[in-house]
Amino acid sequence: MWQFAKRIVVTEKLNRGNLQFAQFFKFARQFTSEPLRYTTPDVFVSSLFISDDSHVYKDRNDLLFDFAKVINQELRALVQAGCNIIQLDYPLFPAFYMGAQASPELWKSSADLFNREIEGVNAQIWGHFDWGRPMNQLSLGEVASFEELFKHIGDAKLDVIGMEAASTYGENLQKELKVWKEYCPDKDICIGVVNHRRTTVETPQEVNSIIAKALRYVPAEKLAVYNDCGLSALPRPIAYGKLKAISDGAKLARSNLSK
Repeated sequence: MWQFAKRIVVTEKLNRGNLQFAQFFKFARQFTSEPLRYTTPDVFVSSLFISDDSHVYKDRNDLLFDFAKVINQELRALVQAGCNIIQLDYPLFPAFYMGAQASPELWKSSADLFNREIEGVNAQIWGHFDWGRPMNQLSLGEVASFEELFKHIGDAKLDVIGMEAASTYGENLQKELKVWKEYCPDKDICIGVVNHRRTTVETPQEVNSIIAKALRYVPAEKLAVYNDCGLSALPRPIAYGKLKAISDGAKLARSNLSK
């Protein structure tokens, strides 16, 4: 939980330290020969836990770009270790959670920061966005929209945009994917088709129903599926059931496409 997280106090310029992204990837690689996506928090969301009260950096932006250099080194090491799919969680975070209130300058600086983070990283880059973040929970009484994100994310050099859809049973996709199609159709889309907040395991038919809504706007070759946010807070049997529902629902969607 964010409210319990300890803040890290900066006492000197940031360096790589002992992050060990490549070592974690090599460990996981031992257990599967299937494609393996490495996921890590984006620079901005990670920096929310960093305090520079001693003013080691001239300003927050200076700290962020220095942090981006550190993460960039780790991501390059990941590629050297054989990783070719990397997901960054919550890129463009400040601009996204502010929605339409974010200034054009903030959108641009957010994209610049993201691009610095993945500069020279020869892998497929995913950006994971969701409504499950603490600043935009559904419990606040308002469903966040991806429309503003799609309008401004074109400058970010990512390949796949990951977005929640199961939390609203896919009803949000019509208006949002129309905006995606207008502003950034070159980027692939990955939608969440099972909800991390509900303990009920979705059926393959329910998963297929959300996929079908997305396919009205996204070509099948540009669409991927996964879960809304993360499943780590759920009991393991339920999380496993949801992962199986994703697989079975995707198979059902593929069979429907071939008809």
